[in-house]
Amino acid sequence: MINARILPIWSMSSVPNLPASDSLPDAAVAVPAAALAAARACGLQCFEDAWGAQMRPAGAEAPERSAAVLADGALSWLADCSILRVHGDDAMRFLHSQTTNDLLGQAPESARWHGYCSPRGRLLALMLAWHGDDGVRLMLPAGLAQAIHQRLRMFVLRSKVRIADESEAMVAFGLFGRRVPAALGKLGLDAPAPMQLARAEAKFDLPPEQPDLPSSTSEAPVNGDQAGQGAGRYRLTAIGMPAVQVNALAEPTAAVDAGRIAVPVGASEAVNAGAVKEEAATDAATEVQRWLLVVPMAVAEIVWQRLQAELEPVDSRLWRWTTIRGGIASIEPDTSERFVPQMLNLDAEALAAVSFTKGCYPGQEVVARSHYLGKAKRRMFLARIPATEGRAPSEPAPGSDVVDASGRPVGIVVSAATSPAGDVDLLFSGQTDAFEHAPLRIAPPSATEQAPGAPADDAAGPATSASSASGSALQSLPLPYSLPAS
Repeated sequence: MINARILPIWSMSSVPNLPASDSLPDAAVAVPAAALAAARACGLQCFEDAWGAQMRPAGAEAPERSAAVLADGALSWLADCSILRVHGDDAMRFLHSQTTNDLLGQAPESARWHGYCSPRGRLLALMLAWHGDDGVRLMLPAGLAQAIHQRLRMFVLRSKVRIADESEAMVAFGLFGRRVPAALGKLGLDAPAPMQLARAEAKFDLPPEQPDLPSSTSEAPVNGDQAGQGAGRYRLTAIGMPAVQVNALAEPTAAVDAGRIAVPVGASEAVNAGAVKEEAATDAATEVQRWLLVVPMAVAEIVWQRLQAELEPVDSRLWRWTTIRGGIASIEPDTSERFVPQMLNLDAEALAAVSFTKGCYPGQEVVARSHYLGKAKRRMFLARIPATEGRAPSEPAPGSDVVDASGRPVGIVVSAATSPAGDVDLLFSGQTDAFEHAPLRIAPPSATEQAPGAPADDAAGPATSASSASGSALQSLPLPYSLPAS
């Protein structure tokens, strides 16, 4: 069962404030009126869940599209994503000194994951960053955009750097499947390889009644586009994302059937002790290719309608589901400042979100010490809450506790989403020695109350409810990548 509330699509709507960490102000998610109007014209309906605003085809109650549809060709409107633009003469050096990754060494035609940490090395946000002709773009969850925007501005000081929130000027679409290259080609775009970019300036003739759309900043034109003009050329950016093998994760492993949580190949010795190594059954896998498409709000409706001629619109939660299947974390307001990068596998080669050679950034000493001096005591794992008797389980909220057989918290839910089959797949960060005490479960909400901003290590204290082990049982699924050895 999916808990969702419909948001009025004819007016400005916002998701209620979510608890924030001690070092970030309360965050609110606002869906711009222009985005709501464009989505409505595209036959979409806006609603909210624990991860923020979502979009789905009008009349659809649940993401009931099969993995085969995603593998063939689909698109989703990602209302829960926001984009920040950092520009100015010192923008590159400034951002390089703020995030976990090497921005100065990042190729101009590539996208990379970047963590943004507190001085204690705890992740405030995880952002996708890429270069543009007019600055660096940062894509992150909408619920954190305002807080991260404000925090970055605190450290600008006398640097020649300006930071703009482009939430009202840009929109992101998630594209799936083998038909995407042809659909992008009709927009003048190549389909880039994973973590690579393709850009194009497309000409669109807007209808005369098209209103001027507000820019998120008066500092500079948005992305070099002519937003708000009746006709012109608009910059489109496609970003390749890693493909996911969806059928390879469909069945519980033998280790799970034996009451154990198995661990993916390549995990540290502490994790593998007493666990069964396993690999995905790739011969039965269905590959779902994925791309992001970043579009000026002024032409979002036109671009969507052109894509819809080739691709089937689907619920935006399916993008989150495939991201989870790819083993990629998402930091939300409820989980901000609860993990160091290694707890979310950001040091894995497949994610490459942490540079240990770039030099200083906030929290760098803590992150480096965890890398060079100690074994990882927590890692992120992929699991499933299976549907039972045709009933879909509830999605656990970000920050929910994962408990062992005794009810002791041993992990924290990072992200969760319902699959087309009705199961709930999730990522959780857990103690690497906790798997000897499987089966693991999601604790009921009453057992997950914890002060905002409390570090993940503190979650290993006593359970707050005697019934905390009575939640949903987890089945293990293999991650699609190897973890670094200790």
